[in-house]
Amino acid sequence: MEWLDVLPLGTITTWAEMTKQFLLKYFPPDKTAKLRSSITGFRQDDDESLHAAWERYKTLLRRCPHHGLDLWLQCQTFYDAISGAHKQAVDECAAGDFGGATATEAFQTLEKSATKRFAYNPLRAGPTQKGMHHAIEKKVGQMAQLLSERPQGSLPSNTVPNHNAQVNAVTLRSGKTTKNGAISTSQQTTPKECPNDTQEVTHPPAEKPTKEPVRIYVPPLPYPGHMRKEKLEKSTGNS
Repeated sequence: MEWLDVLPLGTITTWAEMTKQFLLKYFPPDKTAKLRSSITGFRQDDDESLHAAWERYKTLLRRCPHHGLDLWLQCQTFYDAISGAHKQAVDECAAGDFGGATATEAFQTLEKSATKRFAYNPLRAGPTQKGMHHAIEKKVGQMAQLLSERPQGSLPSNTVPNHNAQVNAVTLRSGKTTKNGAISTSQQTTPKECPNDTQEVTHPPAEKPTKEPVRIYVPPLPYPGHMRKEKLEKSTGNS
């Protein structure tokens, strides 16, 4: 211990001085105040068993051996911090008068009641590493069993059976009906091309128009009745 070697000779002559120097080195005033506050302000957690709370409280006491709290105050602080049901269990172990017991009797009562509750219900005394491993193994085993019982090819989320799994006929939107869910080649329709798709379209060469023969325009005769009359007179005169 280097801190002890650097002290001037004759600094420590008694165990009390040794304790004082040790606490000054490893427990400065701010750390001591924080540890002491965790003891005086102790509270039982929700769903925490009496045994787990008592063991946690004693751990706080060991972390601060110079807390300066009397034994009766330690017991009273813990008793005030536990739930009503656990206070009733402590009172039963103290013959119904925990407050009238001495400091030593109160400490022994808390130790006895916590051990008794742990013996009755060890699972609520707080999870241990072995218990956690056992719980994890149990969960993994349950998951493996579920996966092994699941039909091959089905998804884990398929909890409701599909009533249409066996389809005998399918009616299309066009009104055609297929058997056994199969569409014949003649009934299959060619999918329409998307209008957005760009394709290069090849057009056939345009045919040249056929020229019609030119017709000579012959205008109609003016006054056709006059011409017929004149022709008639000529034929009459010649005869």
